[in-house]
Amino acid sequence: MHAQTAPRPDAVLVLGALHDLHAREESFGYDRLRQILVTFRPDVVVLEVRPDELAGRTDTPGRPEYPKMVWPWLGASGAEAVAMEPGGKRFEALAGAAGAAFAALGRNDPQGAAALTAFDEALETALLAYWRRPSRTQDETTARMVDSHVALRAAIVGPAFATVQSAWDDEMAQVVTRTVRSRPGKRVLVIGSYRNRGQLEDAVRGIAAGRLVSSSAWLASIEAPRPAASN
Repeated sequence: MHAQTAPRPDAVLVLGALHDLHAREESFGYDRLRQILVTFRPDVVVLEVRPDELAGRTDTPGRPEYPKMVWPWLGASGAEAVAMEPGGKRFEALAGAAGAAFAALGRNDPQGAAALTAFDEALETALLAYWRRPSRTQDETTARMVDSHVALRAAIVGPAFATVQSAWDDEMAQVVTRTVRSRPGKRVLVIGSYRNRGQLEDAVRGIAAGRLVSSSAWLASIEAPRPAASN
């Protein structure tokens, strides 16, 4: 990775982490994720964790990047940290409703549940074949594939789940936009997921388009040059 100055002092970057896929995508392992965070040098970081997880620097099921890399980096960075996921009773209510919707799907439509699981696994395999470098994990092709998965999951699991997912996404987007608005001169890094990066980026674009840095373009600008093809 080239040595490079960070973007403008009030830039906002929305980065989609790969969760457990960091361990399977050679170009974007946990060490590379840390390099990206160090290079961007945020004043404020908005994290896809609950407030209690952030306060305790606890384990984060399904998001192994936090205990493996983010928590140690955060302690050394001095950046202000904000949790974007709902906490407390709100988390319990939303998580319980989502779990109930999936349980109902398993009981009422086991074939649909199995098909959705198979599609999820196939999507991960296909994305790993496509990515090859960090910038592709953040690009429009990845976003379109993820959006298709989101639409299919909502259709199969049903409207109750779609309502819960929409509420969850909206509450995280509200935290992101509130944080960006209230820190006008700060460089803000939002660490979401490759699955919701596009939605969070759209939320920032709606209130601070001039500050938004394209994650795909910025990662491409700091990637090591690819070797020239031999004749």
